[in-house]
Amino acid sequence: MGRTGQDAEASAWKAAGDARARAAAIREHTAWTIRAQGWSAKIEAGDAMMLVAEATDEAARARGPAAAEALKRASAAMNRIVMRLERASRLVGRSSRFNRAAAAHLRRAAGAYRRAAERDLAGQAEERAAASREYAEAAAEQAADLDREAASFGPYADTLAKAAATPDAADMLKGGTPSLFAGMLAAAERDREKSEVAAGRAERVEQAAARAREAAEEAAGQSAADAAAASAAAAPADAGPGALAAAAALKRAVAASDRAAADDERIRRRHAARGAEARGG
Repeated sequence: MGRTGQDAEASAWKAAGDARARAAAIREHTAWTIRAQGWSAKIEAGDAMMLVAEATDEAARARGPAAAEALKRASAAMNRIVMRLERASRLVGRSSRFNRAAAAHLRRAAGAYRRAAERDLAGQAEERAAASREYAEAAAEQAADLDREAASFGPYADTLAKAAATPDAADMLKGGTPSLFAGMLAAAERDREKSEVAAGRAERVEQAAARAREAAEEAAGQSAADAAAASAAAAPADAGPGALAAAAALKRAVAASDRAAADDERIRRRHAARGAEARGG
């Protein structure tokens, strides 16, 4: 193989690595967008907990129909807590899967970079892959915690609903107020503060991921152009097994990158539509 053939092969492997890095950056951007949405749902669960505390306090202080109505509101708010926590768990769990996908792309990127003799880029890709795996594991644990939390609140919604339908059921709350109300409210406020911190962090990382995605897309576009130019300059006789393997790897990497972009676009459209529906409702 001549020098131009070697250059073409190396350029193709470099472009394949950059395309995989682009796919990873898109998956990471998606992951952190979804995780931020998950923590927003957790904040909504905290808001609902405050409503439960307020309605429970009102029920304990009221009599007859007024107490029953307050308990109904508490039950509805408790149901909302469960639904918001379940949604938060689903979203955070999905973000874990996207981070795992990013890690897989980065491992492939590292392999392609090594074939291109780009050792520094290979090392950077491996480091990013390790970080993505750590984020994935943390998110999976958080999703499991949110699931358990949702399950723990479920029975209370039924209890409050039954209490609302029972004459003088609010009497069971007497004596525990205001300490019961104060304790619930304090716990809700602490939980909301923690959720706000987590949501803020996810949003900041999402913004950084968006910038990294832009840089990766620019790099992938440039290296693809360089690979095309190097291939055009090489003699047909130089297209040996190595060059064909590099070209095939580049084709697969570009296809994977485009799928990641299409998935991300669908997810963002769906989220925008859900937001518009919520605002309209």
